[in-house]
Amino acid sequence: MTMQSSFDFEEHMEKYDLENSAIHRKLQSKVEALKIMRNELEKYRSERDQFKLMAETLQMRYSAMKSSLNSPEFQAAGFGHSSAVSLLVNQTRERNMSLSTEVEALRQRVHELQGDIEVLRTKNYDLQAAFNKLKSAEETKLKERKGIVWDEEKSRLIAQMEALKKKNAQLQYDFRSLLDEKEDVVMERDAYKCKAHRLNHELSVMLKGDKSQQKIVDIDGLILENKYQQEKITNLENELELSRQSATKYKNMLDTKRKKGIIKLGTNNNQRVMSHSQVKDLLERGTVEELPLKAATISELKSLCLALLDNVNDKSLALSHQKKTNKLLAAKITELEQRILAVTGTSKLAATSSLSPSQILLNGYTSATVDMDLSEEIKRLKMLNQSEFSS
Repeated sequence: MTMQSSFDFEEHMEKYDLENSAIHRKLQSKVEALKIMRNELEKYRSERDQFKLMAETLQMRYSAMKSSLNSPEFQAAGFGHSSAVSLLVNQTRERNMSLSTEVEALRQRVHELQGDIEVLRTKNYDLQAAFNKLKSAEETKLKERKGIVWDEEKSRLIAQMEALKKKNAQLQYDFRSLLDEKEDVVMERDAYKCKAHRLNHELSVMLKGDKSQQKIVDIDGLILENKYQQEKITNLENELELSRQSATKYKNMLDTKRKKGIIKLGTNNNQRVMSHSQVKDLLERGTVEELPLKAATISELKSLCLALLDNVNDKSLALSHQKKTNKLLAAKITELEQRILAVTGTSKLAATSSLSPSQILLNGYTSATVDMDLSEEIKRLKMLNQSEFSS
């Protein structure tokens, strides 16, 4: 509603400005016309005075000539009404009358122009009063409009100030969060810097190849190896459990077929599953003459022999793997015994071997030179880069 009223007020003010400018132009044109008419009036007044002077001069000359013509001497000389002088006098009289008529017309014109001037003055006064009234009304409306505009501007500025306050509060919160994050990052950087410095020291000590470090018991390596062996044992136990489940499954199938009387030696059986007891009974039952001489029996015996051969091969392969594993374990046990003997000895190596590898590598380490060593390392890298760039 406020926007609509302000829009209507602006439209009304534009119309008012247009009307005011049109009235002002009309007033200026009237003033110019009044100036022109005033100049014409002055011109006509000067002409009137000239004609009046001429008329008076002619009147005086006419009177003098008339008196001279009416004199007896002039009549005696023969200058009567029919003479040329009389004609000239008549013409002069007629001209004087025409000039008098023209002067009267000019006087009438001057009177009319004076009336028009009075009317124009009255209109000018009215227009000036209307102009002053419109000007005062315009100033009043401008003051009211300025008050309305100022109220709108004030409300807009207050809204902007509130938005800026909210934004400032959010920025302060973000700034505090960034400061906290910066502190965390600085602490993390210092921790990584100290860790890198410590690792560099350990690496430099290890690269020196001191003989005192040869007898160090690598507890971390033993723990990792122990974890690896435990995982391997767990996998073997899982495989053993799967093998047991498979054996139980095959045994149940075999018992089911035996109860139904399906498994018979010498018949075409697709499953061909025989337990250890069945093989033992078959081998202890007698000689080959007791078996039925059929092609199915021979194929069953061949499959039995192949199964036994595969089983023997699997057992021998597992035995060879077990031997290799035992050899590796024996070598590790021997090495561990040697390390234990070195730890339990009375030499200087035994005194240092009781420590962990990190404690031995950090012997003589101090964290006070972290920044100094880092600055020296940065300078060295800069010099190296400059030398590479120059070359």
